[in-house]
Amino acid sequence: MGLRPKPHSRMQLLRLLATCFVINMALSSAWIVIQFDGAFEQGPPSPSELHVSFVIDSENTTGDVSLQRATNFIVWTRERDDINSTAYQENNGVGDEQSAGEKAEQRNEDHTPHEYLDITRDAVVWQTAIIVICEFFLLAGLPKMALPRNITLASLLMTIIIAVPMSYIADLEAEGGGNSFQGNQPEQNQFVHYFQSADTSFAPLGFEVEMETGGYDLGWVDPEHRQNVSQTPPEIGEEGYDSLIVFKGSLLVAFGQVLQWILVLPLIWYMLPTMQPNSDTPIGEKTLDSTAKEHAEDKSHSEFCTD
Repeated sequence: MGLRPKPHSRMQLLRLLATCFVINMALSSAWIVIQFDGAFEQGPPSPSELHVSFVIDSENTTGDVSLQRATNFIVWTRERDDINSTAYQENNGVGDEQSAGEKAEQRNEDHTPHEYLDITRDAVVWQTAIIVICEFFLLAGLPKMALPRNITLASLLMTIIIAVPMSYIADLEAEGGGNSFQGNQPEQNQFVHYFQSADTSFAPLGFEVEMETGGYDLGWVDPEHRQNVSQTPPEIGEEGYDSLIVFKGSLLVAFGQVLQWILVLPLIWYMLPTMQPNSDTPIGEKTLDSTAKEHAEDKSHSEFCTD
């Protein structure tokens, strides 16, 4: 005998109210939490630390970016030589600034804003509305609405787990978010003997990425030694070794309380089963008493026909 309680007419309205409460709490809670913590372990910018956090909910995407112990980082970005721009200015004079301005203006003209995340938010809201509507129909005595309700719940979970993060990434790519954090930082091609590594592991309701990146910054090396550093990595004590920069960080992407609230819905529906019209039996389930009664009626009917 299962642990599922028997349905009761007084519990049908309670199930609807509980469903509405859980959905309201899910929509008002955080959907995805993104947190990044990193620090320069070696090189001129060390020991500067970078801390980034973003929270996505049903209406907004709020973020906070902070650079702590930033004195060495600021000095490094100001005093290093920009290899690319220096070489370009020597060959083309002031035309570099004009060209950069024209390119920036062209990018602004060609930019088309996208709102993939807002579309996904609307999809989540509509799916929760469908679940509530199905509950109203169940309360009105239409047991067949349990199937579309369950299908919508599965679709809602897939939207939150897959569509929400993917749409956020798509918005970042469309808005040039991949370059928004570069600022005054040098380009990767100004580093030599560049290396990077990443290790991904699962975290509660999310995943975590441990990363390490680094290389020798040619902009911090004297011009007469850049060729040697480019060809062979300098050893400790050799000219150019102090240009080695190592950055380590940890990225945590986790689902907020929205997923926990949504997963409460199947428990509510199990503990407060839906009644069939004029019956005390949950939908899709028959009690032992009702089954025995049907067999008894069939047996008596067959005996009556035989007589």
